[in-house]
Amino acid sequence: WGIRMWDYSCKFLNIDGRVCLEDSLRFAILGMVGIYLIVPLLDKLLSKLSRLVTGIIVGVLLALFLGDIAWAVVQPYDAPPPIIDNTCRSQAGSPA
Repeated sequence: WGIRMWDYSCKFLNIDGRVCLEDSLRFAILGMVGIYLIVPLLDKLLSKLSRLVTGIIVGVLLALFLGDIAWAVVQPYDAPPPIIDNTCRSQAGSPA
């Protein structure tokens, strides 16, 4: 598609400016927090709800998800162009 949405060129241990060690570690740590702390709490909370309430919550979330997909398919190009901050690339010595 030829769109570059972000640029990590000036960050430590980046791969072609697309990924970098700092953000990968942050993502990994927050993912583990979610898996080991948040998911068990949600599991306890949801296990206390009746099947009817759980079904309603699932139905609403599913409708929102499918509506979002439909909107993205119907209106894919109406969004404004991405704003790309090229200061990182220019600081690294590459052309902006």
